[in-house]
Amino acid sequence: MEDFYLTDRGLAGYFEAQWFDKFIEDKQIETITSRSKQVPLSFLSSPHCSQVADFIAQTVLESGVQPCSLLEVGAALGRNYYELVQRLSSLKEATLVEPSNRLIDGFKQLLIEEQRVELTYLHDVNTINTLEVENRDIVQKCAHVDLTLINQPFEHDTLQSSFDLVVCLNVIDQCESPLSVINALKEATKVGGLMVVSCTYQWNAKHIKNEDEAVDDIKEYFAEGWRLVSEADHEYRIRFNDRFARQFLSHVVAYIRMD
Repeated sequence: MEDFYLTDRGLAGYFEAQWFDKFIEDKQIETITSRSKQVPLSFLSSPHCSQVADFIAQTVLESGVQPCSLLEVGAALGRNYYELVQRLSSLKEATLVEPSNRLIDGFKQLLIEEQRVELTYLHDVNTINTLEVENRDIVQKCAHVDLTLINQPFEHDTLQSSFDLVVCLNVIDQCESPLSVINALKEATKVGGLMVVSCTYQWNAKHIKNEDEAVDDIKEYFAEGWRLVSEADHEYRIRFNDRFARQFLSHVVAYIRMD
């Protein structure tokens, strides 16, 4: 399958970074094969999604917002969504936007129907291996939320609705116009609603068209009409082969829309 965003190897890296800690905790993954000396399971996964979900849940509590509706842009393989559903009992409906075909197909395998799911992972620099997990617990824990999936880029006219909670994590530095995405996210946030955005500041000329939009601090995107509730930095790691990974520092901010 052709995908503008990532290859099969990239998808394997996403499976590891977003879901392996969950399946390791559930003891569905107890070992993997690798080309070189056995890789510890702790090296396969990242706690980033859980940590950011904790941040958002705490921010919701501090802000007094009781979100019934969620918009997540760049939903990837659905781990952020899953973690938020577990923490925010008020959520009743969610709209998730993911333009990558590979990622949204992986999302559907993991979160839509109960089944055995084949995950890919990195055996070495050139080889991808697979393993199977059971997704029943994941699907059942999200079943009460009315879910809409949109497989296209997010722009100001993608949606006509507004939401109580709008989330966009580590997406804007992969866009042609991060400012346009930020403005569209703002439009989608209800007055009194909460908007959460994060960025690793990995600005790259192959993505961004206007370098002036490549800010040093994402708080520069917000001015009057928005109140900062909280901010933090969270690390995450993604593997590139059996014994090499890259670690990033993601800056996350949460704002309430005042008017």
